[in-house]
Amino acid sequence: MTVSPFFHVGFLVNDLGEAMDRFGDIFKVTWTEPTTAHADIWEMDKGTNPIALDVVYSNQGPVHIELLQAQGEGLYRPQQGEGFHHIGVWEPDCESRQQDLESKGLAPLATQYTPQKEIIVSYFDPAPLHGVMLEIVDEGRRPMMERWFAGEPFLD
Repeated sequence: MTVSPFFHVGFLVNDLGEAMDRFGDIFKVTWTEPTTAHADIWEMDKGTNPIALDVVYSNQGPVHIELLQAQGEGLYRPQQGEGFHHIGVWEPDCESRQQDLESKGLAPLATQYTPQKEIIVSYFDPAPLHGVMLEIVDEGRRPMMERWFAGEPFLD
């Protein structure tokens, strides 16, 4: 199995608008329309909870820049501080890849599932990767995401 190419780097920020201005100015990128992504996400030791995550991606890429508004007590909690959050990769078979990563010592921290219990995204504990959190993203979402990157409205 080959590792899918990464397509974005995610940054946790306290103020999405301010971060868009700063990253846009420094990296010379423009942004998707900010959106609030609604999802039920399973988190280790917390169970499944709904989230409403404010997020944008750079239009330019790959590699895209993703900005996530810090919130709540879980995966996106402000207490972990602003800055680098994760590397995201497309994955054609998230369930198999998750099993492979677990066999290599990476524990899932949080996962979002379809109603049919298929993985949409899964984040992994950063400790085994020297502090780098990995996010695998179902490649089936790629066409919708790439339309969003190109300027179309976000569709959950």
